Amino acid sequence: MSKQTNEDTKWLEQSTALIRFSKSEMQNLIVALVMSEKSAEIMDNFDYAKSFKNLREDIIKIKNKLVKKEESYEEKTFKTR
Repeated sequence: MSKQTNEDTKWLEQSTALIRFSKSEMQNLIVALVMSEKSAEIMDNFDYAKSFKNLREDIIKIKNKLVKKEESYEEKTFKTR
């Protein structure tokens, strides 16, 4: 089997994905990431724990922005009535 070169994996560093989650799905994902983070810490795998923590924090930020956007939309709708 041949070794992968930097060119073979370069697309991984540059690729992105758009994924849709509902607010409840995001909340479930946050809970799962907390459990994963704590499990990784218990097993002394702090690299995974840090990755889970960073992902959890990013999803919390996205969820908070979504909530603020919804609140802003609701305020505008209420003012126009």
